[in-house]
Amino acid sequence: MSDTQPIRPAPLDVRPNKQTAWRQLSLIWFVPLVALCISLWAAWQNYADRGTLITISFENASGISAGETRIKYRDVIIGEVEGVEFSAGLTNVLVHARIDKTVAPYLDDDAEFWIVRPDVSVRGITGLETVLSGVFIEGNWDTNADVARYNFVGLDRPNLTRASQRGTRVVLRADDGGSISAGAPVLHKGIEVGYLETPELSLDGNEIIVNAFIESPFDRWITSSTRF
Repeated sequence: MSDTQPIRPAPLDVRPNKQTAWRQLSLIWFVPLVALCISLWAAWQNYADRGTLITISFENASGISAGETRIKYRDVIIGEVEGVEFSAGLTNVLVHARIDKTVAPYLDDDAEFWIVRPDVSVRGITGLETVLSGVFIEGNWDTNADVARYNFVGLDRPNLTRASQRGTRVVLRADDGGSISAGAPVLHKGIEVGYLETPELSLDGNEIIVNAFIESPFDRWITSSTRF
């Protein structure tokens, strides 16, 4: 017999295949991750687009409701009232409103706000649309952006002349204001060319001073010889 030992194959080194972390991660986990990213993006977009918060102080805010009352500029809705509360001492009502961020830069020192309600004046009946839709807050300002403001004092009644209105304002003086009223028309040869603004008493109390706004293009005919 031979002393040689039979040759045997070397033992196999069998090891489990190592998978990377990405392979171990099931695709099903990507679905909630993508949904979370979309939700966060939508929430950020909603926060960024919600507008600028301003505060308007009124002596009387009858008809103003949070989440219902709209803010308008040139008959276009630009904001909405978010909250209504009293000021310190209950002297005024503070209306907090969210304004479109594209409009907010134009709310500077010349910006005005007032509550639109049905009203009868010498210029006719206004605000009838609020009978069905409810009151709203209207704003007026020019188209030049300046230093933006965030706190305003609302007007009891709107100014007859708007910031963007074209024309010329002249100052008239009279001894008696018995027949003078705000909104009364200014006529030339029977045609209305302007209107009177709110009359005031002079500092010495001897005269009535009232501004007359002559609308464009009629104001080009005003000269030093014009009489009213």
